Amino acid sequence: MPLSVESVQAFLNDKSAQANLFSADIDFSPAEIQMAMKLTAGAYNSTLPPCDTVSVACMPDIDEDDTFVHGVAAALLRSMMMNIARNAIEYTAGGVTVSKDSQIYAFYEKLEPQLRAYFERGAKSRKMVKNVRMAYGQIG
Repeated sequence: MPLSVESVQAFLNDKSAQANLFSADIDFSPAEIQMAMKLTAGAYNSTLPPCDTVSVACMPDIDEDDTFVHGVAAALLRSMMMNIARNAIEYTAGGVTVSKDSQIYAFYEKLEPQLRAYFERGAKSRKMVKNVRMAYGQIG
């Protein structure tokens, strides 16, 4: 079964407005998740060795290999960080200056490299196993 928008939303706990304290809506639309899945497939397909490719239609779901959902999550956070950086503003209410976006950005900035590194390690490992199997047959 391929990775689904619903699986990505479950992984991110982005299933409902109630799950998102600040945005009062889901953070990532199905279209945004689909785009992140395309970006992740492209990143996987360009990872060496060139022995295996995936598409959105055949990207493994979490229960088969959680590598891809980490890549999708990293792509979504990068997208959100670009949006926050583009729209960064501070405002004052009741004598208090608020910049919640900068705090969210800082959190995403710490989390995104961890998700990306997990994906990159998993992609390389998955491809190395496939490459060895292609050369020598089934191992283990």
